[in-house]
Amino acid sequence: MTENIIKQLIQYYGIDFYDAAPFRDGYIFSVRQNDGACQKLLLKRNDSSKERISFNHLVKTHLYKNGFKNTDIYVTSVDDMPYVELEGELYTLSHRIEGIEAQFDSPADTARSAVALAAMHKASGGASYDLVKYSFAVKDLGSLERLFCHRVNELKKFKRLSAKGKSLFDYEYNKLADYFIEEGERTISDLKNSAYTQLVEKTLSNQIICHHDFTSHNVIFNSLGTYITGFENCCIEIKEY
Repeated sequence: MTENIIKQLIQYYGIDFYDAAPFRDGYIFSVRQNDGACQKLLLKRNDSSKERISFNHLVKTHLYKNGFKNTDIYVTSVDDMPYVELEGELYTLSHRIEGIEAQFDSPADTARSAVALAAMHKASGGASYDLVKYSFAVKDLGSLERLFCHRVNELKKFKRLSAKGKSLFDYEYNKLADYFIEEGERTISDLKNSAYTQLVEKTLSNQIICHHDFTSHNVIFNSLGTYITGFENCCIEIKEY
């Protein structure tokens, strides 16, 4: 990281950064707090749009205000923005959350992660997002039946293609395709007869957030609790997703 960029960061954030160290697609900085203690901040290059970053910031801010403080909430600039633009790239700054990543093959880790996820869902309700400005946040809400129909039609298409083929793969696929097509069609029927539509309406009304990337590396355990990171794809979606 160049000295010029560090100078820009100091100007944008009003923070005196030092000891920059490369980390994945960003840098870890040290900052000196008022009490003299050292704190680590993570500056990451963010490939998302400004609107997406702003929405993610609103989500994490709402969670924080609603009692769920265990996220990698963004540090805002002196202009109160959740991102800065450096040499044509967008960057976000957050507190570095140190700890151990969850292992979902561990029942104990999975249980702790589920408790944290439930707390996040509960805290996410009651927000009021501009769904015209942030339309991407609801683009998939209520689309489960349409998605299953699309997948079943793909299975049928590939079955027709495999019937014309002569390879071992064609033979094996054609032999098994009907089972999965029937499973898909049964699921579509179950969805139509379920409370899915009501769940979607309730989710939209309460603007409940789905993390949408709840993988083990986005769950961090440390002495302060269980932290959830990686909100880049969060959206308004039924929590059962």
